[in-house]
Amino acid sequence: MSIIGTSIILCCASNGAGGYMACAVLSIISAVIHLFGCALYVWYYVTVVVAFSGVGVGAAVAAWLAPIFIPIMIITGVAGVLEIILAVYCCKAHSALQTVLPHSQAKPPAA
Repeated sequence: MSIIGTSIILCCASNGAGGYMACAVLSIISAVIHLFGCALYVWYYVTVVVAFSGVGVGAAVAAWLAPIFIPIMIITGVAGVLEIILAVYCCKAHSALQTVLPHSQAKPPAA
């Protein structure tokens, strides 16, 4: 979703401030999904490790899951944080364009 939001800015720059607001909304939705996914991975990893801790193969299961789940958790969390930053900057750009172009339908001058 954040790819679609950034492509609105890149491809349709003549949309004015509305394109930045659309990008901010899509980035916020995408950030929520990524952070929820990160929390779900953490919950699943902890649940599996705790479930197998009483079994003799608990350490083997934790050693097998850690190289898979920990990078996924880190990448998903970083993606969520970067999408929040993108949404903040899009909101700032939207408000800056609203002050320069008072009408939301006004388009910036062609270069």
